[in-house]
Amino acid sequence: KRAAVMNRRGCDGGEHAACVALSGQYAGGIGVAADQKRSFVLNQRACNGDSAMACGNVGFHYEFGVKVKKDLAQSRRLYARACGLDRSTCLRLGILRELGHGQRGQKAKQAFEWSCARPKTGFGALSCAYLNRFYGQSNAVAKDALKGLVEAMIPRCKQGLGRACGF
Repeated sequence: KRAAVMNRRGCDGGEHAACVALSGQYAGGIGVAADQKRSFVLNQRACNGDSAMACGNVGFHYEFGVKVKKDLAQSRRLYARACGLDRSTCLRLGILRELGHGQRGQKAKQAFEWSCARPKTGFGALSCAYLNRFYGQSNAVAKDALKGLVEAMIPRCKQGLGRACGF
């Protein structure tokens, strides 16, 4: 609860990372009542301030229709924007492309490679693992980063979001 108060204060003061952190609390009901719509609004606010993680989170809402109408084209645009702001977030764009919602093949692989170039992040480590398994590459995978990603996805998995369970 104290973290929510501090994150709210930071977000209201223009700190986009605090908005993203607070949105995660609302998404998982951590210290606050779960509220997916509020999570979306906070991420949208931070995305407007060029937070790559927030843009990816908004894209996630559109990809799965979480409190907004499902819109894969909008999701792809937001994932591409996030990827352009921070290459470690390109995992989501790669997955969407790989699933056939955009450019497949080399373009999907390229997104995973961009993210894997930052292997100490959760998405980067998962991208490296994805490249190793599906593209026959041999990238080092930061297991601590993967563990952190899994822990972050547990609340979303419990809400029934399949991709989070897959992570």
